[in-house]
Amino acid sequence: MLEDAPDHERFNVPIYNSYEKGIPISDLIAAIHRALATHESLRTRLRGRPDGGLEQVLYGDVRLPIDIVDTNDGDTELANKKVLWERLLSKPFDFESEWPIRVGAIARNGSIRYVLVVVSHHAIDGWAVRFLERTLWRQGITASASLSLQPLDEAQYQMSPAGQRIAAAAEDYWRNTLLQAPPTMFQGKSTEQRAPRHCIGTLISSALPVAAQCLSRDLKVGPSAILLAALSTAISRITKTDRCVLRVQANNRSKRELRQAVSSVTMEGLFLVETGDIPFREIVRRAWIAAQATYRYAYYDKRRIDAVRAEVERERRCRIDLSCWVNDMQSAGAYPPLCELKVPNIVAKLGLTEVQWPRRLERHHNVTVGLRAYGSPEAVKLELIADTHVLMPGQIERILRGIEAIVVEEVAGPGLISLDYSPV
Repeated sequence: MLEDAPDHERFNVPIYNSYEKGIPISDLIAAIHRALATHESLRTRLRGRPDGGLEQVLYGDVRLPIDIVDTNDGDTELANKKVLWERLLSKPFDFESEWPIRVGAIARNGSIRYVLVVVSHHAIDGWAVRFLERTLWRQGITASASLSLQPLDEAQYQMSPAGQRIAAAAEDYWRNTLLQAPPTMFQGKSTEQRAPRHCIGTLISSALPVAAQCLSRDLKVGPSAILLAALSTAISRITKTDRCVLRVQANNRSKRELRQAVSSVTMEGLFLVETGDIPFREIVRRAWIAAQATYRYAYYDKRRIDAVRAEVERERRCRIDLSCWVNDMQSAGAYPPLCELKVPNIVAKLGLTEVQWPRRLERHHNVTVGLRAYGSPEAVKLELIADTHVLMPGQIERILRGIEAIVVEEVAGPGLISLDYSPV
């Protein structure tokens, strides 16, 4: 089995559907066959090469087992769902010997009542889920989806002159940005070596989405730029750096050929913004400009980008720390309506803010600070994972609360939020 990252099963992607009246098993088999036939990524395995690299192997014919749990008692259906989720979702995929898709179902009285499909994140990204669901649940594929490149066609495009020009432009951007990036934003390590090493904190704020949307409207920038600016500013206040460098998840679906691709086309862009003695609104403006370049040059050959990074590090005679990242998963519909965008609404919602500490992890690959943002019109949830050998839990909370405070106070006025600097 290929070596996988710590807690790799956390990246398994569940897709499920319920059928109150039940469907025949032949319909389920047809749905799975349709998905496998339509999307190459679901019938691709990885194979190790003698030089230590990997290659993808595309298969034409796939036989996929379906794990069926049979029950005749409706009261036990919830328990059976838990069993099915544990069986299919809780273990990592073996990329050499296993297809990147698992299928399970609950049957009652001979008909399928519930279907769980688990797909490896190596095969699809979060944006591909909705398109795979269309194929699975008999919703068909839209006309534009037929224009999306299959992985094999995409690989051929990447090797074409047009694809090589895109890769070269991305390499130039990464080189120029790495030349300006701080070697590290973290000057020392915590004196307290905590275990488990990685701590996850979450902030749930009803005030933040309203304030961010107000600022977005005033400055005519996207809300994602405001999140990047606020995180960069909060980190800079903790670490005393004047520049913040982040790896940013980019879905790459602005490219028409990849818009509805059922594969993993999300990659990491490189974001750099100056955060010194600069007003926050100016940091937002700079973050907006920097983010456009980040997303534009987030489609590349990773091996060549790794080579560029190594070359720059040799030139600068230092290692460049890229262990901070952002994954903004807020959808366009997650922002509050215009009628809510008023300062009294922001102030009233401040008392609803919560900070929680759901869990710790012993290992997490290459992260000092990582932020995931989830949103709805009612609240934003910020989930921050950090290395406690670098940041104490009190500093982790200060970053989370700092993001809210920076944006809210820019719109509603200073002094509204009192930050607690004590360790947690």
